Amino acid sequence: MSSRGFFIGQVIDDLDAIASQVRARCKLGQNDLNRVLEDFFKELLNLTYGLNLRNLNTERSNEPGLDLGDPTAGARVAYQVTSQASAKKVNDTLSKITVAQTGQYDRFYVLIIGERQGSYSLNPTRSRKHGFREANII
Repeated sequence: MSSRGFFIGQVIDDLDAIASQVRARCKLGQNDLNRVLEDFFKELLNLTYGLNLRNLNTERSNEPGLDLGDPTAGARVAYQVTSQASAKKVNDTLSKITVAQTGQYDRFYVLIIGERQGSYSLNPTRSRKHGFREANII
C-alpha cells in the first residue's frame, strides 16, 4: 500500500470514529461534541476548498439555520453542521435561513456528521428559494 493510500484510509477511519462517538453521545442527549466539530469541519473545509469559513455561532450564539459561513466574493458559501440526517432537519435548516443570510451567501450546504440518508424529500419551495438540491447534503 502506498503512503497516500495509508493516510486516506486513516482519515476515513478517524471520520468514522468521530461519527460513531457523536451518534452515541447524541443518544444520551449530549451535544457538546457537535459544537467542537463545527470548528473541526470549518478548518477541514477551509483547507480542502480554499475557503475562509468562520463559525457563525461565535458571533451570535446559535445563529439561525447556519453554523459556518464565508461571505467573501468568490465563495459566498454557508454550512449547517449536524448529526441529524433526516429530511426534517434539512427542511428546518432551509426554513431558518434569514433574508440577511440570503444576501450574504449564494450556496448553502448541510454537512451530516455520519451517514446521510439514501434520499431526501425536500420542500420544493424552500429548496428553490435557496438553490438547494439533494447534492447540497454532504
